[in-house]
Amino acid sequence: MGDAAGNELLHTAAAVILAGLIAATLLNTLVLPAACLWFGPALGRDRDAEQEDLPGPPGVPQPREEPEVPQVSHPAARRENPVR
Repeated sequence: MGDAAGNELLHTAAAVILAGLIAATLLNTLVLPAACLWFGPALGRDRDAEQEDLPGPPGVPQPREEPEVPQVSHPAARRENPVR
């Protein structure tokens, strides 16, 4: 199997793929959370203080109370089921 044509490319591609998986894993588990902790809180505090009194965007509907729906009794609803 080691002497087949194209194996020299497969071994190199496998090494590149494995190194990419390891690098992506380390980046997502170590570097990215550290960067969020380092840069995130300062941006969040400034943004929260500025936007406390501002209403939401105009395109977003604001929550409202639902109107009460009156209970309506129909004569058909009081009938018993004829099929038993």
